[in-house]
Amino acid sequence: MTKPKFQLECLEGRLTPTVSFFLVPPEVPSGAYSIGSYDSEQPDATQPTVAILGLADGETPVALTESADGTSSFLLAASVSGFEATLYTIDPSSAHAAVIGSSASVSLVLADGSAVAFPAHQNYYGAGLDESGQLLLIDVVNESFVTRFRIDPTTGLAIDGDSEIDGTQPDHVIVPVICELPPAEPVDQPEVVVDPVDPPSPQPVDQNYNYIPVQIWFDTIINGIDSSETLVSYTTNGESAYALAVNGDANTATLYQISTLDDVSTATAVGNIGSIALSFADGNSVEFSIYSGQYITEVDADGNLIVCEHNAGLLTTFRVDLTTGLAIDADVEADGTQPDSSLTVVQDFTPPPEWCT
Repeated sequence: MTKPKFQLECLEGRLTPTVSFFLVPPEVPSGAYSIGSYDSEQPDATQPTVAILGLADGETPVALTESADGTSSFLLAASVSGFEATLYTIDPSSAHAAVIGSSASVSLVLADGSAVAFPAHQNYYGAGLDESGQLLLIDVVNESFVTRFRIDPTTGLAIDGDSEIDGTQPDHVIVPVICELPPAEPVDQPEVVVDPVDPPSPQPVDQNYNYIPVQIWFDTIINGIDSSETLVSYTTNGESAYALAVNGDANTATLYQISTLDDVSTATAVGNIGSIALSFADGNSVEFSIYSGQYITEVDADGNLIVCEHNAGLLTTFRVDLTTGLAIDADVEADGTQPDSSLTVVQDFTPPPEWCT
């Protein structure tokens, strides 16, 4: 089977490079990670992979990104302890890594004092640049939440997101919301007879490495969602409740406010149906897939809805104004409504977190 290609791209404000680099997992568990390359001008050409050298014993590469001008590449490796990471500079052609600062110098704690985990084989990692283009922006998706933080590429240290709390704090932690829905009424299935002489051809297997269907459950039926849309997320903010529904064919979404009376929930669109639409700096639309996307939502301190969508190898984050139902443009100088960030996600071959399945 063809190996997944985790392209080295910074999608914030610049075009995809002609040659992109990606991490190649080892053939066997004890093997070394390698760096592969892909030339968009020669898509059919076979490019050699180069084994990564210079990592500390027990470390596992988890994310790869580059500077805004494309002259420097950075590799994040999770330590054997599972609670620290190391930032390296790396030459993609030779795959030789050199530590920035000291080994295992990236570590964070949450507000309750517990350490942020960096398990190498259970997480998804997104890597890119922050809005300044000077700091690395890292998203860690583990079994119960998404942790976002920044790293200074000159020191190899994480930036403290809250100096008033002890320890180095991440910038943001997003916790998914999952509700339970009673099982549907059973439906009688017709008997299927297979001809043993000429059996039907097997259905093709989707080899898309990040295929995870959207699944969301509620303890009540929600009425009022437009028939063209599919409900993908539900969020509470105090006594208010909001839902996000997407139209995968049109790549649009709608914010709904949820009201409940006598155990009957009704959705009312905030603004117009399909009013949420975004595009990248290169003009391509942000896709709202209902088949291969994951959606996590939370209301931030400013009263805006943060939407974190993992789809087709990208972790895209944007904000929605709860009063207008419109997405907030993160870059007014670029055409269209721009997301806050879009990071390439590095994923291994282990099963996804339980809440994503």
